[in-house]
Amino acid sequence: MSSVTLPEQRQDAIRTISRREFLRLTGVSSTGLVMGICLPNIAAAATNTPVFSPNLFIHIPEQGPIGIVCHRSEMGQGIRTGILQLIADELEASIDDVEVIQATGDKKYGNQNTDGSKSIRLNWIRLREMAAYTRERLRHAAAQELGVDVGELRCETGYVKNAAGDVALSYQSLAQRANDYTGEVTATLKDPSQFRYIGKGISGVDVPDFVSGRAEFGMDVKVDDMVHVALVRAPIPGGTIKNYSADKALAVAGVSQVITLDAIPAMANTSNSIGVVASNTWAAFKGCEQLEIDWDLAGLSRMSDSELKQALSDKLSQDSADKVFRQQGERDDDAISSTRSMEFYTPFLVHAPMEPLVATAYVDDNGCEVWAPTQHPQLARSTIANYLGIAEEQVTVNVTFLGGGFGRKSQPDFILEAVAAAKQLGVPVKVVWSREDEVRHGFYHPAALQRIDVGMNADGKVLSWDHRSVFSSMQSVFAPNPTEPGDWEMFLGATTLPYDFDYINIEGSHVETPVRRGWLRSVHNIFHSFAVNTAVDELAREADRDPIEFSLDLIGPGRQVDYEDKSVLQQAYALMKSLMGQGKPFDGQDTSRLRHVIEQVKILSRWEQKQREGRRLGFAHHYSFGSYLAFVVELEEGAAANGQWPAVKEVYGVMDCGHYVNENIVKAQLEGSVAFSLSVVYYGEILLDQGQVVQSNFHDYRIVRAGEMPPVTLTLIDNHQPPQGVGEPGVPAFLPALTNALARASGKTIRELPIKI
Repeated sequence: MSSVTLPEQRQDAIRTISRREFLRLTGVSSTGLVMGICLPNIAAAATNTPVFSPNLFIHIPEQGPIGIVCHRSEMGQGIRTGILQLIADELEASIDDVEVIQATGDKKYGNQNTDGSKSIRLNWIRLREMAAYTRERLRHAAAQELGVDVGELRCETGYVKNAAGDVALSYQSLAQRANDYTGEVTATLKDPSQFRYIGKGISGVDVPDFVSGRAEFGMDVKVDDMVHVALVRAPIPGGTIKNYSADKALAVAGVSQVITLDAIPAMANTSNSIGVVASNTWAAFKGCEQLEIDWDLAGLSRMSDSELKQALSDKLSQDSADKVFRQQGERDDDAISSTRSMEFYTPFLVHAPMEPLVATAYVDDNGCEVWAPTQHPQLARSTIANYLGIAEEQVTVNVTFLGGGFGRKSQPDFILEAVAAAKQLGVPVKVVWSREDEVRHGFYHPAALQRIDVGMNADGKVLSWDHRSVFSSMQSVFAPNPTEPGDWEMFLGATTLPYDFDYINIEGSHVETPVRRGWLRSVHNIFHSFAVNTAVDELAREADRDPIEFSLDLIGPGRQVDYEDKSVLQQAYALMKSLMGQGKPFDGQDTSRLRHVIEQVKILSRWEQKQREGRRLGFAHHYSFGSYLAFVVELEEGAAANGQWPAVKEVYGVMDCGHYVNENIVKAQLEGSVAFSLSVVYYGEILLDQGQVVQSNFHDYRIVRAGEMPPVTLTLIDNHQPPQGVGEPGVPAFLPALTNALARASGKTIRELPIKI
């Protein structure tokens, strides 16, 4: 398995060799990689080699490995390996005879937006059908070649063989005849019992390039005559430049020019900025430090963190919310003998991927070419075309590997900055964000304040559930000045409540804030699951009930939580249904599957035995992106080294994500979710001071280190349900399991993140 080598379009005349590049040039892997520069049909045309390309995703040359096009972005989640497994399995190709080719951004591939944990969901049936058709067309071509009935032949590991096995025609040798074949072909998908690669934990296709340093990330792109640009952006979105002095910046060695860039509105959402042009990124960064800028921030929100909390609190305490999103049953006030009211606060969060934002662009009379680690190449392409006033066909967006994304790199602003600078300078431009840029000028996960009011009868049974959630709506991504949360936002962990209460009322309200908001891994499931799971755990503690058994009682017998008959949920339901892709329709949440993962994590963690032994445990569960998860967290005895919180000893998790493609990748994603959640719980906090972000780098926006990562034991439910989300669902299920464990161990109530001492 390897990634296809594609021709570079530009080469630097002089190259500085970094340690990482030295690895690339001397590593054990002999295959170089330049992402997305050309497609196999272009390469075939250059060499006049026949290629059987029955669709956009499969290219079988007369000689050499089979090319499989990946149209999704690879940011460590293993989608290039997953798509390879889907196609190679149904194609009956040998996985060792297949190369992955990264697609450029283009509508012809269908949805390329790599977020929402939907890459496999959207392509589970679609890509397998394409592969099955290709397989059968090759089989018919072989039958024609051999002059035998097609029923006498079978496909196996890249060959068409006869029953006796003494005749084997390679797919490559059949490329020309398959191209010319015009007969009718009927293809059926393989039964799961026949899968050779799907469901198996094969090694990632890109691992050799990753470990040898040969993989091309956005930061690695080099093109001829390229200059480097770093930008100083308005400290508050909407700020403009009063005046500035560039004299000191121009005196920095390597700096050649200082430019200004106007904000680009609409989907670009860039800020007014001043750019330092230099021969290398370090010089550009140092030049930015020497700029003297007077910003005009008049009329912009100067909200600080205390004012943010007050605005959220004021909205939460209003008599009515902006909108009721789910209401069912009737409240029986006469039966309610006691009530509990709980409030939960979570701050703004930023993505902090390992690779900060970077993009390289070139604009000339023929159009624009971009190289970028983008999660949404089609949005980038259309936004570039709109900005430049040219046709989308004149824009090429080459997708490099992403050094982490978490939703941030689905926004095109950093790419548009490179395009704007390239247009102004007339040469290829690489714009690199510093870590400080990424932290202080992000699209932030919204801060939220929630209240859950619970009514109980004399026996302690929960009868009513009122949940109001107040946050800055992310509908601002699509249009300015939202007035209320979207149905889809409340569907992320609030209206999906699985409990069988007599009365449920779920409301939401919007508060405007000065910072941009955008997708972050798991989105609103983070704060909604934190509130719901914490509230339930507190109720269990007050009732002196085992939290797992208490949760199972609240869920009740297995049933289908039918959202479709709730008129206020129509929009969210339709969205979620569309995200499921092809295959079995999305029928809502199945609580029997939820109950099963809870029961299984109880067994996996040896919950009952550890409870008897007095171990310090926490539990939580959640349903999101179509998947069901439950986690148990076990804490170490005693306090952590700093005397503040007990360390995590071990994590146990069970996931039902339907039919998974690669067991190793799914488990790796869940382990990554644990690390991500630990960072959110212990350190995740973006604060505002006069409308500006306070934090700047990893010293004040920490992420967990390797030594803080506990062992994680995982079980995946093996079933033939349609595939569901994997990359995001682990976070909202694990996070409250951790905080519940800490609350039980410390005797403290934890209703605010990050956890305070």
